Amino acid sequence: MRRLKTYSSNHLDYMTNVITFSFMPISLYKKIDEVTALGVWDVTEAETWFLQRLDLVSEEEEALDKIKATAKRREWLGARWLLHYLGSGESRQPCLKDTFGKPYLQGSSTEISISHSNGKAAVLRSRQPAGIDIQKRVKKIYRIKHKFVNAKEEKWLRPDHILSDLHLIWGAKEALYKIYSKKKVDFCKELEIKRPDFESQKAIGKIYKNKDQTYDIHYQWMGDFILVYTVAQKH
Repeated sequence: MRRLKTYSSNHLDYMTNVITFSFMPISLYKKIDEVTALGVWDVTEAETWFLQRLDLVSEEEEALDKIKATAKRREWLGARWLLHYLGSGESRQPCLKDTFGKPYLQGSSTEISISHSNGKAAVLRSRQPAGIDIQKRVKKIYRIKHKFVNAKEEKWLRPDHILSDLHLIWGAKEALYKIYSKKKVDFCKELEIKRPDFESQKAIGKIYKNKDQTYDIHYQWMGDFILVYTVAQKH
């Protein structure tokens, strides 16, 4: 396990389940239960800021080298920095990917999920399989609607809120895809989002792959961004 470079002004204080970030621009922190927490961070620091503090292992350096866009590199780094801070530990565990592309913490049984979009990074940590997605609301989603919206979902789309509903479906299916974590999933045929309860911001998600699986979907809007997540229930 590699040690994180520490600085006296940068710390995470857990007291009576209250989290305090002394320097990070956290826009959302939510403790879902005793073993599950998520955070959303506005990535404002330069790439060099992260590189000076994250002791990346060779696999992480290789992954970062494949990302060419500066903004995406910063989001990638920001997600890993937030991932460490949500863990409240003094040492940082490398974030690697398995053969299916699912991120995991080396040497840890903690389940994680990561997402980033347009300067925001979102991270979910749990003891149970979990999936998270954050997306900025953009009109270009109409171009790919046919790739992820099925006939059943088409029926509950609200005429006055189609753009928002499309992002909800997309984000929810991204979260389901991540919790399934085996790739090769047909977003139209093998994933389904039941009509949400728009007041409570909850929905039911179904995975029709091998055996039917059902998940509780939670979401919320943060300005023009939608955050969607799901955590598997204990058996």
